[in-house]
Amino acid sequence: MINSGIRINPAKQVELIKKAPYKAVLAITGGGTGVFKTLMHGGGASGILLDGIIPYSQRSLGEFLGGMTDKPCAENTARQMAMAAFQRALRLKDRDDKSQEIGVGLTCSLVKPGYDGEIREDGSHRKHIIHAAYQTRYVTYYEYLELRDYDRSRECEEDMAADMALQLLARACKVETNFVGTYHDAPGMARSIVGDNFGAEWRELPRVVIGDMPFIKSGQDSDVIFPGSFNLTTKNHKQISAAAAKFTGKPVLWEMAIVNADKPPIDYISLSKRMHALPKGSDDGYGGLILTRAPKFTDKAKLFPNTTFVVGADTWNRICDPRFYPSTNTYEGSVHEALDYIASCGVKFLIFQRKDITLSSDLPSFCSVIPLEEYKDDGNSSTAQRNAKRDDD
Repeated sequence: MINSGIRINPAKQVELIKKAPYKAVLAITGGGTGVFKTLMHGGGASGILLDGIIPYSQRSLGEFLGGMTDKPCAENTARQMAMAAFQRALRLKDRDDKSQEIGVGLTCSLVKPGYDGEIREDGSHRKHIIHAAYQTRYVTYYEYLELRDYDRSRECEEDMAADMALQLLARACKVETNFVGTYHDAPGMARSIVGDNFGAEWRELPRVVIGDMPFIKSGQDSDVIFPGSFNLTTKNHKQISAAAAKFTGKPVLWEMAIVNADKPPIDYISLSKRMHALPKGSDDGYGGLILTRAPKFTDKAKLFPNTTFVVGADTWNRICDPRFYPSTNTYEGSVHEALDYIASCGVKFLIFQRKDITLSSDLPSFCSVIPLEEYKDDGNSSTAQRNAKRDDD
């Protein structure tokens, strides 16, 4: 794709992909679905393909990712799709299959039929761009291609998106690739590899991602844990951590779940950025980081019994939200059953009150509340994260 010219016969390339020791799930939001026809042609697609998904509507995409995304056509979305596809490949692959798993995600903005709305009010042309990524146990790889030849037809751009998905799959399968586009177009890429972008203490990270290990930790020993996605480390996070360390007299371990209950999964590029933004040393009570596959607090309680979890009032309200407990139909049964289980694990909660947020229920005896007077609340971290994402657009 970044290579120039035709380096390998396309038919031979597809044949090699089908014979490669990998199993893949491809998720394509719309443009580019022709890749499925290419892989199915001539038979043998079961050698590589576990599933093909077309999350076309925004709601469908949010359901596939495990959480809504702000922009369907964006780098983050392509990487999240690749990780979600990779996780699906883990679930679908036969237990005795020794093949490695691949998740491919592609989302794009192509020319509209009839060229309607192609020219903006300021006279500029609407951007045509393809975002694509693949995820394996050790690598998150992302590429984009900005299509700058605006005379192309929709059909031509669809074919280019499909070819980009195919070339990305070839790269993941270690098969030679061909270039997509012409000298008019603007390509780019980024990648994150375990071992290159993470320290030696995280070498077992892929085992957590695939579910072979429950968690991996770097830092001090402590039974005080601060769970969060930390998509943007805010002053609020640091102030809560510092106050929790002062209240408990212990360092605070920050915990990130690779898969989340109501957010898209975290790929290696995103994870690397989040880890680099964490506090350094013992600043703000920070005692180290734990990476898990524990999306819900019932999972965390089982994994870390006799622990004090540090949460904001907004997080506590989500813990008491019945939509996270689909196994039962009533609020009373589902939430109370979960809280009883958490209590049986010897877990305690240190809940930090937040501005303009009311705690959702009578608090169990294993909860303590830190009032606003005890620390400085700089506002909702989710809002800060959304604003930061807009700044990065």
